Amino acid sequence: MKGFSRLGELWWQGITLQHVSHKGIIIPYLAFLFVALLFELFLAVLFVVSCFIFYVNHYWPTAPFYIGAAVLALLIGITISSVLVIFQKNTNGSK
Repeated sequence: MKGFSRLGELWWQGITLQHVSHKGIIIPYLAFLFVALLFELFLAVLFVVSCFIFYVNHYWPTAPFYIGAAVLALLIGITISSVLVIFQKNTNGSK
């Protein structure tokens, strides 16, 4: 179990660029995260619209639809938390 904890810690350090301070890497990575966030929000809007259409037509989708929604929510959470950590690191590191 300790190995999984360490693996998770290394993954989070990598995704939030904890050991990287070069602006040539951070700025394109933030641009990528913002584009990913926009795409994820677009998918979330599509999910909400499709839920509305399903409700109006009295259709209940299968389990993979809801599993996809949960995965999308996790991705949005990871992306937002990564952006916030990187911004906090840059604002605290520049003082």
